Amino acid sequence: MTQANITRPFHEKVWNKARYAFSFIYRKQLSLVCQLDYTCPYGERARQLPSPYTMRSPEKPADLDALAGLLNSDGDFGHWTAERIDRDYLQQLIRPDAATLLFHGKDLIGNCGTIDGSSRRHKTGIIMWMIIRTPHRGKGLAKYLWYRTLNFFAEEHYEKILLTTDMQRLPAIRFYLRRRLLPGHESLYSYIQWRITAKRLGSLTC
Repeated sequence: MTQANITRPFHEKVWNKARYAFSFIYRKQLSLVCQLDYTCPYGERARQLPSPYTMRSPEKPADLDALAGLLNSDGDFGHWTAERIDRDYLQQLIRPDAATLLFHGKDLIGNCGTIDGSSRRHKTGIIMWMIIRTPHRGKGLAKYLWYRTLNFFAEEHYEKILLTTDMQRLPAIRFYLRRRLLPGHESLYSYIQWRITAKRLGSLTC
């Protein structure tokens, strides 16, 4: 592995089509597109998070270790350390505070962050992931992470937001589609993937 491959930011490894010569034919994950609604009070809605949950941006070294532990607990994000969190994630944010840590008391139980993926034509943001620990899922917490994240993008005047997710994550896909995200077609195979996913979701069409 070359030094360039080692130091390339994580989001570039995910989205850089030049790295995957046949990505226009096959791409493993589903892609979704969010058009920001500047009439929506994202920040106000995020502040309605019920107690004892709280949200804030990363602000101290201990946050990096806690976030690495959170990502590693999922098993699908690869192996993370505090150093990798800083290099491949926090240093790539659209601004230093534009990541959200979700706490239950003092325990970190969720995260969502903002990455710049702009081209010459469009100011485009990327959501790397939205993760909540399993015991806290199904409690309506994801929408607060979502609103706070979109508020960062809105404050920085982004046009649209991209994200990817795995086909088997049906609750996450349902969450995104209910918020009017549109299926993205990053590859020819994605048309087939979305048709399969639509059937698995039942009455909630794509």
